[in-house]
Amino acid sequence: MQQEKEENVIATSLQNLIGRVSDIKMSIQNFMFKLEHETLSWPQMLDNFALLSGQISTLNKLLKNDRMPVLRNLCILPLMVSQERDTEMEEMTENRIPVVTHEVVPDALRTKYEPDVEKVEEELTLQSNSISVDMARSQVVALNDLIGSMLDLIQNSRDWETESSVEQADLAPSANDTNILLAAITQGSGLRKSSTCFTYTRPDPANRSL
Repeated sequence: MQQEKEENVIATSLQNLIGRVSDIKMSIQNFMFKLEHETLSWPQMLDNFALLSGQISTLNKLLKNDRMPVLRNLCILPLMVSQERDTEMEEMTENRIPVVTHEVVPDALRTKYEPDVEKVEEELTLQSNSISVDMARSQVVALNDLIGSMLDLIQNSRDWETESSVEQADLAPSANDTNILLAAITQGSGLRKSSTCFTYTRPDPANRSL
């Protein structure tokens, strides 16, 4: 009974994780499509990054939830390998793994980095251990300064975009002003009559001086 309950909890947790990861994947695909086929403004870029950041934060909260089982303690074992096409596996992997063979299992269930990645990680670890504390602190300070400068540039760019959009909105003629102008031109609506009257008198030829 206890084992069945744990299996149900694991299945539910995995379904929730798959759903969150699918949302992130879909957002990334939509973002990439927009980058390739549209011209995005800076605020639109920030909105897409904010959406991805929020979805990743939600995924992290789900992983840190107390009710989430510790998935790293679980083992995945292939119960059967076959040369025949597995439609269920193909659907789950989005056509990436059509068959589960002896060649696929080591790559699909790999728990360690590939040798090239492990080599790069070892080099980075040795490099980080060889740096002194003062040098590491100076690099952290320099990186923080660089990040601060980038944030200032981003904020100034957003302010400039906002000011430009506001100025364009102010310069754009309103429909009400256009209607008033058309009514004044075509019908004379809203025009006041002038109180000053100008008259023209023809001069008398007899009064002309020679």
